[in-house]
Amino acid sequence: MKFICGGLSGICTSTLTYPLDLVRTFLSIQTAGNKTDIIGAKPGMISGMVNIVKNNGFFGLYKGWAMSMIGIVPYLALQLSVFDWTATHYMPDKKSKWFDAANLLIGGWAGFVGAGLTYPADVIRRKMQLSVRVIYLFS
Repeated sequence: MKFICGGLSGICTSTLTYPLDLVRTFLSIQTAGNKTDIIGAKPGMISGMVNIVKNNGFFGLYKGWAMSMIGIVPYLALQLSVFDWTATHYMPDKKSKWFDAANLLIGGWAGFVGAGLTYPADVIRRKMQLSVRVIYLFS
């Protein structure tokens, strides 16, 4: 059940925040320091989203979304499942002085397993995001 809930939460949150992630990807590779966007402002989140919609349509904001789902759904599902299983077997009692440290370590372990097994999908997603017509994005 944790696996399914983790996957569904990944779909919901990623769908809502995906356009911001897409623009963040472009902003992170922007190297033309003094370039301005269409309205003469420095490139930013809102102007980046407007330019993507102008040049690629609304669905340009979701370029690479499917690959993102292929990566995020198993990531969160694995993370929640690994955390739950590990905590069930190894978490000390809440009154223990080691509870907070164990919680941190188990959470880190769960994130490591989830990210380690799904990282290749994230690389592919970034490449798909960058296939949007970059030349027009911030020019």
